[in-house]
Amino acid sequence: MFAIFPIQSLVMAFASAIGTKTILYLHPQICLGGLGLGMIVIIQANISLPLQFMIPLYVGWKCFPHRKGLVCSLIFLSNGLGTILGNIQSSQRINPDGRDPMYQNDVKSIYKYFDDEVSIRVPPYFTLMGFQILVISIVAILLIWLPQENHAIQRSLTLQRKQKLLNQGFAKLVSCPQFYQSYILFFFAIMFSQYIFIQFKAFGEQLGHSDVFLTYAGSVALFFNALSRLLGGMILERVSFKDFFSILMGASVILSATIPYVGQNELVFTFYLCIINFIYGSIFVSLPTFFAFVFGPENGSYLYSYCFTANCLSTLTLSLIIFEAQQYIGYPGMMLITTVSSLIALFTVIFMKCDPLEDAEDISDFGRSRVSIYDKGRVDFTVNDCFPEFSYVSLNADKILNRRQEQINKTYGENYTMLLLGNQSLTSQLLVNKNSTKIIQ
Repeated sequence: MFAIFPIQSLVMAFASAIGTKTILYLHPQICLGGLGLGMIVIIQANISLPLQFMIPLYVGWKCFPHRKGLVCSLIFLSNGLGTILGNIQSSQRINPDGRDPMYQNDVKSIYKYFDDEVSIRVPPYFTLMGFQILVISIVAILLIWLPQENHAIQRSLTLQRKQKLLNQGFAKLVSCPQFYQSYILFFFAIMFSQYIFIQFKAFGEQLGHSDVFLTYAGSVALFFNALSRLLGGMILERVSFKDFFSILMGASVILSATIPYVGQNELVFTFYLCIINFIYGSIFVSLPTFFAFVFGPENGSYLYSYCFTANCLSTLTLSLIIFEAQQYIGYPGMMLITTVSSLIALFTVIFMKCDPLEDAEDISDFGRSRVSIYDKGRVDFTVNDCFPEFSYVSLNADKILNRRQEQINKTYGENYTMLLLGNQSLTSQLLVNKNSTKIIQ
């Protein structure tokens, strides 16, 4: 697994960069449909997966700029739930009898292999899985949308953002402290939780736990992994990135330093495994949210795809340590290494710069601003000013507008309403209070 994962992460990182760059010029439906589904058919999921992941992340940040944490949480939660359901389905389809792999007498290898009765079920399952992905992707393509920027001010802001993206350049963005510090942070922060996430069975067997217990403990821990993907982004909407990530890294230091000595107890091992999985999922939710906050939706999604290569390099470093040194230092030595890496990550996040760039993209939530316009009683707009994607606005827009107009008609008459709607140069502002309505000249 540690030999394959770095290559997979590297391919996904560069594919994510391609996807987030392409979306600046093509509609997300075209990117997700034409490129994503096309690559599934041609070269399978290592390249198509990041396109189908980063594009919804980018679109979600654009549509709900004030809920970036929630957007990250929901997308990562769906990813985690899909992984869990895929594991269950693959086990039932490919190995329903629960057969264990065995050493082959005619093959000189340190690895175990399944019988032909199990392996022969793999190609048909790939066909079934491809059909499922196709159906789900088509539904996703039909549902995806971008905010309609059909007003002069919004068009101006959009053009300014596009121009800034072209002028800034990749070299300028990656040279800022926020990027390279987050790259270092990602490299060291992921080591411990990812090592346990992949190696917990082998590590648990070394501590004396049975395979049956480890299977149940891993299933419980996966629930906390999915839970972290939901709660992590929501927590970041209320707590600063630096505080939240410092807590994660502080917990990683404690867990990594103590698990070799207290992990023999089944209850303690399960508790540790759940917390580690929660940290593992929270890391993957926190960093995209941080990039969106610092760089904005467009630059943030593009730069995060490059920062994801830190995960690849971190896993590759761990792979080399496992293959070359683990047999000499054992699991306690590996935990010492991950403790040091977590400490480095802790000091990095404490002293890193987390402020957004001065020329970051505008994050005005137009949907929410138009709700406040209704509440303030303005009537110099139409229902078309509302974005249809903000359902909580558009579904009630007609009712709200009619109610406002009726209130003004009763108070000032229809002529005044028509005058206010037709003359944009009026200096009068209509203020609707809870108890009274006034005109201020």
